[in-house]
Amino acid sequence: MLPRAFDDLEVDHHQVKTTQVPRDVQTKVLQAIEQRNVSLAFSIWSQSAEETLRQASTIDGVLPGRRYLGRANKPVPVRRVLTAPRFKQGRATDFRVQFPAVALKVRQVQKQGRRLQSLERRAVQPCQQAAVSEAHQVWSAVVASAGFGKSLPHWVVTQAHIPWQDYPSIEQVSRMKSAVMTFANKCSADAWQHKKLSFNEQVEKSWHAEGGSLPFRLVRDPRKPPVLDMTIQMPIRLAPQTWNPAGKAWLKVLNPQDFPVGCTLLGDNLSVNVVSKVDDSLQVDRFLTRREASSLFRSFVSAEPEIWSSHFLDSGPMELLLEPATCGGKLYS
Repeated sequence: MLPRAFDDLEVDHHQVKTTQVPRDVQTKVLQAIEQRNVSLAFSIWSQSAEETLRQASTIDGVLPGRRYLGRANKPVPVRRVLTAPRFKQGRATDFRVQFPAVALKVRQVQKQGRRLQSLERRAVQPCQQAAVSEAHQVWSAVVASAGFGKSLPHWVVTQAHIPWQDYPSIEQVSRMKSAVMTFANKCSADAWQHKKLSFNEQVEKSWHAEGGSLPFRLVRDPRKPPVLDMTIQMPIRLAPQTWNPAGKAWLKVLNPQDFPVGCTLLGDNLSVNVVSKVDDSLQVDRFLTRREASSLFRSFVSAEPEIWSSHFLDSGPMELLLEPATCGGKLYS
């Protein structure tokens, strides 16, 4: 348990700066340095500094708790009783194979490595009756384990080239554990490689025999972004009319209802405003040639589906573009 920081306390910095280091603390620190015990010197100085900050953090005559003290001190060893090892599920510190594999042989060999790991830990503990009994139970499970061909003793002698002992020493258990872990990683690598080759072969056969139905089933169709609004580009439709060489400001159109007074029309490097409208004629604020007038269109944003939904049923004159900001950055027309 680390001590709490002084960050949440109101420390009187002026009092801390004016506080002198006690003479006895200086003497103890110098003696520890002379003895070349830097850890003891730093511990003595840390205790004095913590107590000074604690005294400077007094609120209404009440000192903060001692949970703020204890830096640079050696932790007191605490004995904890661990639960029994779970060789099948494993714990955070237990052995795990290098590659993910669910093959039965890989799981058997990994479980054996965890047993030997636990047996090695028990062998270095003080010799007690309970520990000896548990070590014998683990060793009996090691000898009777599966996944090594004929038997584990046969595999240890023929494959790992380690002499077999009915009651192995700590060195024998350590060598056996290293060999089993290496074998477990090799089995997991072989199983992972076989899985990749089998999957690739299955996909290849599907392409030749079924026309690629399996690959298409494995690839998910990405979800379309929700449509919140649309930018509608409505082009102008000119009616038959005579044109002057200098152009004209009154334009006869076939869809005058789509261009209200005051709207802005865009074209090829130009922009005009509709200033008046009479029947099927629009008046703009400048003279236009026929080529310039035919390139005009009105652009506006609409959030009403009844305005632009008909475009999905037939190919009308409207051109719809989804805004990147409202449709996930994809453009549709």
